[in-house]
Amino acid sequence: MAIPKAEDFAELFKEKYRAREPSPLLAGCWDGVFGPHEELSHAYVLQVVTECRAENERQLAETSKMAALEWLDKNSTSSRAWSALWGSRNKREYSVQDHAERILASVNEARTPEYYSGNAWRNLTPEALAERMAHDNGTTGRINRLRRALSRVAQFDPLSSARVVALAFHGYFYGDSYRKYYGRADERKGEARELMAAIKRIEDPERWRRCGLEIPSLRISRTALLDLEDVVANKVNPAIKKMDETAPERALAFELWSHFQRTYRANKTTAIYNFLQFEGVKNPPDPRGVERWIKDWKDRGVRLAPTPKPDDL
Repeated sequence: MAIPKAEDFAELFKEKYRAREPSPLLAGCWDGVFGPHEELSHAYVLQVVTECRAENERQLAETSKMAALEWLDKNSTSSRAWSALWGSRNKREYSVQDHAERILASVNEARTPEYYSGNAWRNLTPEALAERMAHDNGTTGRINRLRRALSRVAQFDPLSSARVVALAFHGYFYGDSYRKYYGRADERKGEARELMAAIKRIEDPERWRRCGLEIPSLRISRTALLDLEDVVANKVNPAIKKMDETAPERALAFELWSHFQRTYRANKTTAIYNFLQFEGVKNPPDPRGVERWIKDWKDRGVRLAPTPKPDDL
């Protein structure tokens, strides 16, 4: 198959192809959520899950002929790549009835003292713990849990993994994305120092006053500042240590691995290997090569690549 054009990859991110919430949640309508004995209504949950599933199927049908998705699905190793990523689709796609029952079981599960044993609750007094349990096991608590559960179902994007893989391939074919994962330590430290100095100047209120301007609410997050300090202290290792002919393939593998680590908490080595056998990949690695790359990133503590965004196109 021909490699999709840059605009074919961009097509995946048009607003009309984003997952949409079903009408009951969108309207905030909760009539009928309780049965006659204050139990959560199985029929109501089933209705929302059914509507969500139908919306997902509609979205998949509407996008199935898009060039980028066809290319992702019809390469010679596509089926092996997606199977390695997801496992058997039949195992994952349980019925809407089962899905509704799972949600209700989770929402109705009584909160016990053991549930509050984590760090987030460590400062609760016995009285506060009893009050919290009563709230969470009462009507309001169960409604809140149900709202969160159904919102997750409604906001599920059936194309989320395909979008991330598409963005990674777009960067490989059209963006030279590998260059952002390479850098000598002295160059990275110099850039980090310049950024820290610039941030300090921007956040200096006296500079704004001297300009006769109000001080804007410009604040760089504490996490970002700590990250810059880590770069200066040589605590941030680049994914690509050596720039050679395989750097683009290593960057592609790194972006896929980062997403799979973040989403599935797993390396998904076989999936990455099969994705890198796709048409157009100039230097496809062997399975051991992918394993060595991942081991190197983990041994050196390389941070995961940022979550790709449509703005990267």
